[in-house]
Amino acid sequence: AYRFSTELHRRKEVSDSTFATALKHFGETGVIDLAGIAGYYTVISMCLRLNPRELPPGIPPVLAQLPDDRVFPPEEVSSDPSGAAGPDRFPLLEEAAMSGAQRELLREIMAGPGKKLNTSQQVVMRSPELARRVQKVNEYLNFERELPARIMQLAVIITAR
Repeated sequence: AYRFSTELHRRKEVSDSTFATALKHFGETGVIDLAGIAGYYTVISMCLRLNPRELPPGIPPVLAQLPDDRVFPPEEVSSDPSGAAGPDRFPLLEEAAMSGAQRELLREIMAGPGKKLNTSQQVVMRSPELARRVQKVNEYLNFERELPARIMQLAVIITAR
């Protein structure tokens, strides 16, 4: 999980070997959940960094510092550029192969304004619970945001890079 998340954050992709290991240990849903958790906590940490606070005097940190021998140094995180995600990692889901929760979600998405699954939805549907939350965020960003469209596009581009 650490190697997967670290590669995803540092390289903006995950090498084939790290992906295969994560898939073996966590399954498709677990891999998608890891990516969702990484994204969620990235947003939270960015918001917290906007207004950093020190702990009040006498209050110990909730988490102990991770020992150095438990942290992968940057050189141990794969820098293999051939690790770009390919279409074989998450093939398109056929409705007949979907779970009941995935089919229900598909019906909801197809009833919405887009009426077509995009690539990220195809991947995230491996975890229907996460897909529902992502869909709600997408709906909010597309219909209820106050940011002008150009600022939203720049934020997405900067985040992706």
